[in-house]
Formats: sequence, C-alpha cells, structure tokens
Amino acid sequence: MGNMKRNEQIVVDQDGNENRRIQAMKSTIQNALVALDYTQDTTDILTSAYRSFTVEIPITMDDGSIRIFKGYRSQHIRSSQPSIGSVILHPNLDEQDVQALAMKTSLHTGLLNIPYSGASGAIICNPSDLSFHELEQLSRGYIRALLPLMNATKDIITPDVPTPANLQLMAWMHDEVEMIRPDLHHKVVAGLPESLGGVPGREHSVAKGAKFTIERAAERLNMSVQDANIIVHGFGNTGVYLARELENKEANVIGVSDGHGALYDQDGLDVDYLLDRRDSFGMVTNLFKKSISTERLLGSKCDILVDASLDKNVMTEQVADTIQAKLVVETAKQTLSESRVDQLFQRGSMVVPEIMTNLGNLTLSHFEAMQHEQRVTLSESEINAMFKDTMYRVFDQVFEEAKQHSTNMREAAARIGIKRHAEALNYRGLS
Repeated sequence: MGNMKRNEQIVVDQDGNENRRIQAMKSTIQNALVALDYTQDTTDILTSAYRSFTVEIPITMDDGSIRIFKGYRSQHIRSSQPSIGSVILHPNLDEQDVQALAMKTSLHTGLLNIPYSGASGAIICNPSDLSFHELEQLSRGYIRALLPLMNATKDIITPDVPTPANLQLMAWMHDEVEMIRPDLHHKVVAGLPESLGGVPGREHSVAKGAKFTIERAAERLNMSVQDANIIVHGFGNTGVYLARELENKEANVIGVSDGHGALYDQDGLDVDYLLDRRDSFGMVTNLFKKSISTERLLGSKCDILVDASLDKNVMTEQVADTIQAKLVVETAKQTLSESRVDQLFQRGSMVVPEIMTNLGNLTLSHFEAMQHEQRVTLSESEINAMFKDTMYRVFDQVFEEAKQHSTNMREAAARIGIKRHAEALNYRGLS
C-alpha cells in the first residue's frame, strides 16, 4: 500500500514545537503502519488528533478568591463509535501530552478489540494543593465546560489510576452529568464506585492485569511461575501487589527495589515481612544494612524481572545491557529503549511492554459500560474470569504476531493496536 520508510520524519510540525511524548507516540504508530503496509494518507490521519478541546474552569477557592484552571479533552480518531479515555489531574501536562495519551488509548482499545477509539483529558493543577471542596468544584466544572461538546461526540471519561481518590472524582463528574443531562445517565463517566454502578475489583485492576499477563507469558515460554526466581523493580502499589500474588503462587521473590536502593537474597525474601517494615514513605531498603544498588539488582540472575518502577532514569543503556532475565515485564512506564528491547529479543529474552500490561483500568471500564447497557450486575468472580480471559487473549494474539513476523512484543502490540483503526478508516473511505 505504501512506500514510507521506518522512522521517516513526519512527526514534527513545521514550527518544530512538538514535545517528546507526542513525537514518540507518532513514531510508534507510524512504524506499525509501515510494517502493515498502509498508505501515507492513513498514517497522516492516525498520527494526528481528530479533535481537541481547551476549556477554562473558574472555581471559588476556600479563601474566597476566584482561580481559573485549564482543562483539555482530545479525541484521536473520527469514528462512529464512542471514544473513551482517562482524565488526569497534573500540573505539567499540555495539549500535546493529552493528544499523545489519546493515541495511546486507541492502541489499547485496538489490543482489547473493543468498540471505542481513544480519548484523553487533563485538568492542569496539582491536586495535592487543593482541598476536598476545591477538587469537587474542579471536577464538576470540567463536566460543565465539556459536556455539550462530549455529548455531540460520544466520549466516555474514565479515571487515570483507579485509586479511591480518583473514584471520588468520577463520582462527582457522574453526579454533575446526571444533574445537567439525566438522559445521559451512565453514558459519559465510567470508573464509578460500586455503590453508583461501578464494577468490583477496580482498585487493583492495573496490577491484576499485569499478573494475568505474567502468568500467560510464563506458560507460553514453557516456564512455571511456581519456583521461578523473580525480581520486582519498584516496590510501590503495583510492585507490592505483584510480589505478594506471585509469592502466593510459590514463586521465589529474590529481589525488590525502591527509591533508596535494593534488597537481594538468592534464597528468597519474605514479602510480608518487608511490608511490615516499610516506613511512612513506603520505603524499606533504607532500613537494612545489606542493601545493594538498584543497578546491581537489575543485573542479577533471575527468571522474571518485573519493572514496576515509575522512575525512567534508572533503566539506562548500561543497566539494560546487564539484564539476565528470560522474561521482562514492564508494568508502569516504557523504561527500556527500542534498541534495548530489540537487543534483548535477539538474545532470547522477551520484553512484555506496558502497553499490554496496563490494560486493566480500560478493561474494567468496558465491563462497566456492558453492565449498564445490558442492565445486569456482574459479580467479582465474573469480572475476574472475564478479565483473565481478556488479558490471556491479548497476550496470545501479540505473541503469535511477534512469532509470525519475527519481531519483538512491543512492535507486535503496536501493530495489532493500530490495525483495527486503520482497517476501519479504509472501509469508511477516509484514507
């Protein structure tokens, strides 16, 4: 179909002002479409945002002053289907960041094969600086500003990370929708608390999705989680959950790291003991005299390396060169460069990218929408069974794509993620 070259420079506007996040996402999509032999026209459409909104949200602060916050919403693809994606409260995002996240969500929906295109939103603020009342005003103001636009374009807002605080934000937004447009009940906001129609088990959905992926990856690589030697880089919420779940499956957690360093014991660490020893900041390695550097831990021999760290600066090229794990699983950020992923692939190690493991929140939002459309209530056991089946299916299709085309899992995932959207554009005659 096309004659583009890999990494051809189409990702920078004429003014050269695109940031790294959107450049990286455009490059990922372009490379996938080149491999799939789609035309330049298709690539031009899918490496741009179809629609973006910028709104101003005035609220009354607790001290009586008026402060105006900026909000964004971006939809990636012109589609007859709804778009779906999170809203993030963060002080350092801009419109291009939001557009890039909308594109990434399209890759997620393509991997899951669910009937949505990608969207994303942001409210520019530091939520830790705002009171409970101010956050409520901000959440409701975001809906008031965007609802007329979102109603016309069928967009569903989901939480960024399914924490109790973010579920509260979704509850306020849902309530505001219901007051303004009761006919749109449960059609604009997903990720609600169970008492408002949400699905059970959302709090650990991201970590649980990663766990299912690790289980399936081990099976397909003829490994056994039981008795596997596992290192968990990043002992935060996701890392802790995975360490405990894998230990419960009789895996041998031999190393963990946090912001202060790492602990390693070839005979295995006691995860519950470490949890009991964590300080008020969630750190544990600084309490032990025999801690080692994180870099040394990452180069230690193991079967499975779980990269659950949010710090992208640790996994340098030099550190990545020392990785010995047969299976490397990203769960938080894309920490390994493309060249290192390919190098590990050539050495016989599999890197499962975070774009595959980080599907839990979106998956449960889809289940929640199904629940409302079908007017049923799904139990936690039903949700878990559907969730596990979904994550296994995603892994299997990416694994087969990578195997068939002798490529790594990150490239295979991007191809599958964008292919459904490219096919839809072609059928509609839009490319």
